[in-house]
Amino acid sequence: MATKNLSYECIDAWKSKIEKEATRIYWIGNYYDSEVYDDTELNHPTSFAFRIGNYYDSEVYDDAELSAETVDILVKKCADVFGRFQLKDKPIVLYLPNVLQLPIAVLAALRIGLTVLPINATNENIECLRDIVKSSGADTVVTIDGFWMGTRLVRTKELLDAAITDIAIQRVLVIRHVSPDEGIPPPQVNLISRRPYYMYKVAMKQKRDWWWSGFFPKASNSCEPKAISNESITLLLPTINASAVLLLPISLERLQTEITHIQLALHSGEHSLIISTRNIFHQIICTLAALRVGAIPLIYESDIKHPDPSRTSQIIYTYKVSSLNLSSHLVLEKTKALAEPHDSSATSVSETRSPKLNTVQLGISGSKTFDGRRRSTSVDGIQTVCNLLGFENPQGNPGPWK
Repeated sequence: MATKNLSYECIDAWKSKIEKEATRIYWIGNYYDSEVYDDTELNHPTSFAFRIGNYYDSEVYDDAELSAETVDILVKKCADVFGRFQLKDKPIVLYLPNVLQLPIAVLAALRIGLTVLPINATNENIECLRDIVKSSGADTVVTIDGFWMGTRLVRTKELLDAAITDIAIQRVLVIRHVSPDEGIPPPQVNLISRRPYYMYKVAMKQKRDWWWSGFFPKASNSCEPKAISNESITLLLPTINASAVLLLPISLERLQTEITHIQLALHSGEHSLIISTRNIFHQIICTLAALRVGAIPLIYESDIKHPDPSRTSQIIYTYKVSSLNLSSHLVLEKTKALAEPHDSSATSVSETRSPKLNTVQLGISGSKTFDGRRRSTSVDGIQTVCNLLGFENPQGNPGPWK
């Protein structure tokens, strides 16, 4: 029986091919400003404390990048933490938006043969969430305190608390993303969309709820990958019909097939933009495909509409994105426009398609220069990509290029 380990193929297999200081994953917030960017490089292997988000304020926005060494250490530490829970045949629930901890947790689970039940945190339906968690039989949930979607705060932990009141969940690991660290004095003014947001503090239930970061300082960073059979169930995907919630099992072989398909459109060293969608399976597959082929995933917390579509265009040019990964319903709507560029000198496009996933290749050329802060100083063709995606720059908002 064939054995595989995707975590090894995505992380360990590249250790001799990529410098340990090289950026392996970017995380991008959904707000920006045209002049000064607040870039935070995270290379501390034990804290796992991300200063990331979707906020900008007077020439500042949050983003983060993880080096190859940091990703390697975090995945191993996370796998060690998960292994100590002795979940056996029970899945681990990941109720998360498109944040850095999502691929870290998935890779950690794959490393030791756990089954992951991913639920996108943009799903705020408490009844639906309750049905999914209850039907899974899981006793461990990884979630986030909350996150900003534009100017709206999604109170993820509160939604989860309401959903699991009558479910025997033994432990909830909470990632601090929006709420403030204890002991840090608040600012004079609390600003909407900025993290930390001192007006939001989550309730923690004793003996059940734990801060995610508290597990990592003492966790081992030497967790070796296990050989996993092709028939092993790696993911459970919730499907909802008129009468019940069904959990569709995804074997390692099926997951490998989907990832291999996406890999055909990716290349080592290139940037691959992964935009938040309601299809969390899509986000996971595209991220793993990029890591497996040696590409650099750019994980964008927001969707293509927040804060406005011009942000996607700005990201494409700023990071010199080679591939844009979208869910099928969006690409089907935008493919015609992409296939008929208004300015052929600015952008060339090719598309790889599967029944569920689509990767659009963007060949960007033209007169564009970038300074050391990754701020575009000459992006004459940026509006073209915005138009190609089927959107117009909102009137009265000149965007980051003016």
